[in-house]
Amino acid sequence: VAPRPNSVRCSVVVCTRVDYCHPPTLPSNTPEHFQVELSVCRIAIVLPLVLQPKNSTMAGNWKLLLIFGLLLSASVVRIAAEDEAPAAGETAAAEASDAEDIDEDYSEADKAHLIVRKFFKEEMGVQGRNLTVYLEIYNAGSATANEVTLKDAPLPEGLKLIDGSLEAHLGKVDVGSSVQHSYVVVAEKGSFGAEFQSATVTYQPELDNKEKQTTSSSAYGIYVMTPVEQITRYALMAGQYATLGMASTPAHWRNIAILAVIAAAALLGNNTYKSVNTKTSERKRAAALKELEKEE
Repeated sequence: VAPRPNSVRCSVVVCTRVDYCHPPTLPSNTPEHFQVELSVCRIAIVLPLVLQPKNSTMAGNWKLLLIFGLLLSASVVRIAAEDEAPAAGETAAAEASDAEDIDEDYSEADKAHLIVRKFFKEEMGVQGRNLTVYLEIYNAGSATANEVTLKDAPLPEGLKLIDGSLEAHLGKVDVGSSVQHSYVVVAEKGSFGAEFQSATVTYQPELDNKEKQTTSSSAYGIYVMTPVEQITRYALMAGQYATLGMASTPAHWRNIAILAVIAAAALLGNNTYKSVNTKTSERKRAAALKELEKEE
């Protein structure tokens, strides 16, 4: 057997005895469909020889069946090989189409992409003191962002705007650069959590495309303290450093105060007891001296 692409050829050696018949073999690297063909050829060769009748007429019929089997197996394998070739071609075409789609996606990615971040200058707010809100806009895309506008959400209850604006027209933001906008508020009350909602930024990601895109920052919360709470906080921070971190909360200091009171009470009681004993001893000594003087 000598297999070639899209073709089949089968050589048959006719044997007069079954035990001497050696059907043709294929090399180890022969494709699977040609190996199937060889199996069919072997069956078509060996079966008629095993069942070979002694009658010459029947022998002629078996030879016809042998020829018909060989032709049938060759035709089936040829059709299978022809069916596999278009399937492989379709797979290659599909892969090429996917690659083109990926290239088109990368080519369309040449546009601006803005990232918005909201943060505060102060770690915590204090009643009656200013609180500065910052909004930073960074362009992480591959094109300049044009017509950039910023609009922040309304202020939480208890805060009042004293400087700046909640809206701004920032123009354009170049690739890899950032712009910043800020405003100042003051807390009219304390001991509450102020939740700042997301700010919205609208911009034109592509110069040739007038369609605008919108992005927003994350929400941000901050706690507003009263002046008394601020003093307490500073005292706790100082106490934490003084105690090497062992007393960092009001509960810790309450326990320390309880222990200090108990220790002071014990010391005071001990001192009182000693004082009473000393005075009693002195009185007894004075009384004894008087008795001696009377006897003399």
